[in-house]
Amino acid sequence: MAGELGVPAGEITAVGAEPVTWSDASLGCAKEGHAYIQVLVPGYRFTFLHDSVVHDVHSDEPGTNLVRPVDCYDPAEPEPEPETATPTSVPAVVVDENLTDRALAFLASELGVPDSEVTSVGILAVTWPDGSLGCAAEGHAYIQVLVPGYRLTFSHDSVLYDVHSDERGTHFVRPVGCHDPSEPEPAAEPEPQPEPEPQPELEPEPQPEPEPEPEPQPEPEAAAVWQFAYPDWMVPLMADYPYMHEVGVARVYSDISPDFSRDHAVHLNKVFKFFDGYYVNNRGDAVEVFYTTRPEVFEKIVEHCPTIFIPGARNLTGCYGDIARWFIMPYQIPDYGTLQHEIGHDFLFATWPRSEEYSWFKEGTAMYFEGGHFDASGDLVVTQPHPYCSILYARHADADALIPLDVLLHTPKAEFLADNERTYSQSCMFVHYLVDEHPGVLEGLVQRINAQQIATNDDLVTALISATGLAIEEMETRLRRYVPSKI
Repeated sequence: MAGELGVPAGEITAVGAEPVTWSDASLGCAKEGHAYIQVLVPGYRFTFLHDSVVHDVHSDEPGTNLVRPVDCYDPAEPEPEPETATPTSVPAVVVDENLTDRALAFLASELGVPDSEVTSVGILAVTWPDGSLGCAAEGHAYIQVLVPGYRLTFSHDSVLYDVHSDERGTHFVRPVGCHDPSEPEPAAEPEPQPEPEPQPELEPEPQPEPEPEPEPQPEPEAAAVWQFAYPDWMVPLMADYPYMHEVGVARVYSDISPDFSRDHAVHLNKVFKFFDGYYVNNRGDAVEVFYTTRPEVFEKIVEHCPTIFIPGARNLTGCYGDIARWFIMPYQIPDYGTLQHEIGHDFLFATWPRSEEYSWFKEGTAMYFEGGHFDASGDLVVTQPHPYCSILYARHADADALIPLDVLLHTPKAEFLADNERTYSQSCMFVHYLVDEHPGVLEGLVQRINAQQIATNDDLVTALISATGLAIEEMETRLRRYVPSKI
């Protein structure tokens, strides 16, 4: 990609990668006048970011052939009128360049590295719920007003970091070690008590012979705080994750740092508690997440819990026994959104297993919650769509390539995953539309799922039409009018 754009590789950031089966050897971008072998070709779609513009690269599975999908030819399309092509770019947030530079310098100082080793990746306009800018420090009080500002994302050593700021860039916060006032304070240590003064020993009075004592019974073992057994194959791999932190029903192991494990355990406990009140069933009474930044460590897990490993992307796999265990290679730090996405999957599946058959509701709600944050009361609040949703929706809308809503709602899982850019982003924006334009409809659908009143996807779609009072075609029209307000 750097060679195609004529820029240094250090100016390009990997955003993600998804497995794709291309329809022929053109890898999704045929060139006019060329012939291609007509066979299905397994491969990947890689996404990169440069100068606030998203670029794709298509590849086959071994990575021997790479294609940048520009000026692709579709013989079924009529020849366009000659005109100057306009590139499609990510909607950019207009912001004082000095603010980005100051935020970069702030993060470099936090990380203890030179400014030149930190690269700006992107910026998102945000309204913070109070003066803490989304990261309250324990023991501090903050003005309780909405604060316009930004979430700036930077890259250092292939790891993404966020910085929060106010609108003018006078205050910067790195969201690490944030305090949630809804978490109970630890109990105070008891005051040491003075030892009693020694008393003079008295001669014991003679006692009658005691009766034989009954055989002693073994005392019951004290219940362990964490009683979940690890499978045999996991035991030797635990040494790869030296930093463990436990909060409530959540444990996080990592090879990243003690602070990372602590912060993500605090967050994971909030996520579990939220979804435990949202859905009626779960996949165990606790959850563990294992984080590594090393591919060789992750690959040891994949031998037992298979998944497709995609270099540069968010890689994860789940293993289920008495509790759910997730193994994650994060694509950004902190990685709170992944926890909100995947734990939501776990609770929905435990409550309604057939949500796997047609994935629009499963992935739409997961992407919706991934873009949220926790407020002081422990509620998961979503104010803006995840950038993945809004940016990709806009890209496909501009290309007149959106999937019709009725088709999206009836796309089986395999086809849904094969077209993941469109299906994920459109499902996500549809859930945002339902929440914003039809208050209470999403909660009503979840209540019916919890009450086992919805058994199939057709039941879900019928309930959706009834709750909104709109036909699918009218919902689609209103959805397309709604989305520009969120981009």
